[in-house]
Amino acid sequence: YQRRVHGVACTPVADADFEYRVQGQWRRDTAGGRVSGSDTWGSNPQLHLHLKQAGRVAVALHQRPLDPTDPPRHIAFYLFRGAAAVTEFERGQCVGWSDFLPYPTVFREFDLEAGDFVVVPMTWTRGEEAAFDVAVYTAAVATLRRIPRLADA
Repeated sequence: YQRRVHGVACTPVADADFEYRVQGQWRRDTAGGRVSGSDTWGSNPQLHLHLKQAGRVAVALHQRPLDPTDPPRHIAFYLFRGAAAVTEFERGQCVGWSDFLPYPTVFREFDLEAGDFVVVPMTWTRGEEAAFDVAVYTAAVATLRRIPRLADA
């Protein structure tokens, strides 16, 4: 069967019993841009995903432009191992990423072990503002929450 995610028809992960969702926003001071070509990417909002058991996980990032007449931005997300905010790119800690696409939603599936991960949603260009949702679909029991940052205060 198919499920509609923000208007996009997609086939969810097999046996995805749970959906976890967090809303966020890229603001001027938290829109750090992409990993390559930007030394500020670590200032992007970050989410802690804790999986209580191993399993297939689908992550979807959906953008909501602040001005509805704005075209979609190029967006993507990276997934890292760990529970704390990521400030430096370490290849050994990077589990994977979605493609950067100018679509309302980008989506990627992962086979993950139980443990802690950090989801870093980002725009291609530093300083681009928009609201977003991150949704995680899985059969595993999990938690998804914002990692508090100094810029969020």
